[in-house]
Amino acid sequence: MSEEAVVLDDFDARPGSTASLLRTVVGLYVRPLGGWISAAVLVRLAGDLGIPADRARTAIARLKQRGLLLAERADAAGYRLNPAALPMLERGDRRIFDIRTMSEDEPWCLVSYSIPESRRGLRHRLRRGLQWLGAGAVSPALWILPGHLEDEVEELLRDVGVREEAVLFRSDAPSVAGSLADAVRTWWDLDALRGEHERFQAAVVELPSAATDRDAFVAYVRLIDAWRTLPYLDPGLPPSLLPADWPGERSFAVFAELSVALGARARGHVAAVGGRSRRSRMVIDPRRPPDRRRMSTPRRFPAAVYRHGEEPDPRFTLANERTLLAWIRTSLGLIAGGVALEVLGLDLHPQQLRLIASLVLIAAGIATPLLAWLGWIRSERAMRLAALPGSLLAPVVAIAVTVAGILVLVAALL
Repeated sequence: MSEEAVVLDDFDARPGSTASLLRTVVGLYVRPLGGWISAAVLVRLAGDLGIPADRARTAIARLKQRGLLLAERADAAGYRLNPAALPMLERGDRRIFDIRTMSEDEPWCLVSYSIPESRRGLRHRLRRGLQWLGAGAVSPALWILPGHLEDEVEELLRDVGVREEAVLFRSDAPSVAGSLADAVRTWWDLDALRGEHERFQAAVVELPSAATDRDAFVAYVRLIDAWRTLPYLDPGLPPSLLPADWPGERSFAVFAELSVALGARARGHVAAVGGRSRRSRMVIDPRRPPDRRRMSTPRRFPAAVYRHGEEPDPRFTLANERTLLAWIRTSLGLIAGGVALEVLGLDLHPQQLRLIASLVLIAAGIATPLLAWLGWIRSERAMRLAALPGSLLAPVVAIAVTVAGILVLVAALL
């Protein structure tokens, strides 16, 4: 299938189905991997989601038929994103992650069109597209939606090929016979929209726990898959036009919280799985200029750090190195303190306590550089995956110094 042969649609697959889950994986992760993913990695990620390999391959073949993926062999069999799919994916990013609610003083956008019966196929596609933009139907040929969606309406009209047949208007406040809230209930099916919110909230309750990065990946993909159609259907109308018990605000809050909690760990899992493919790490989207932050060289030491994720801000890397050097200075101080206890020959009794305190400080001083190095590796890798880890070094050193201090104090008192 050629790159321009189809108009791609993001709403065909039912959320939770194999096709929908794989479409979500492709939309989330193939671009960060450089626009190409090996077939083995894609099947492996599908397996993490509980999709058998044979069913995954069938679903991938259907994604190729739909034009989302194009087969391309590099160092292994794989797929690259169809460049024609990028506008759809970028539009999806805006709707899914950049959630907007219409303010009370924001203008409305009205869409009027006249398409003859001989082109009813285009008319059907336009109406369907307006529904997926969250527009309400004032009449069969007049639709209304928040003003901040005007650019997406323009894009839809161009994609369908009916820009010349449509006129867009901006209105501060439509004048209706009754209240605007009553009119909204006739323009939008709020009961159906409420049902979509309740479906999403029920799906969130069923998400698996995120004990590991793999579990976080499964939970995050299922979260996005359950959520991805809702921001299209719900235009984010002002609260004054919605019922008092409207569930939209809770859905938005739950999604935002879980997205932050799971997203970075899910990316870490995909980077660990996809990083095993050299092509997945290094290919750059051909429609974009090369990004220096993604062009890390495999010869940098240690490879266990630099083969993961994206290049972080250099200032963070240098700060991490300064932290490493600070711990090394701490280790020198610990060793010096341990040696000083013995060399100065302090009159402490029993002498064994002084010796033990000295050995504790020296041992802590020896262990600190090693632990600092391991901490540097963990932090550097984590910055490349956008999820900083905790540190065990500080409590270890604190405990060692505390124990040595107690021993010296006891010896001094005795």
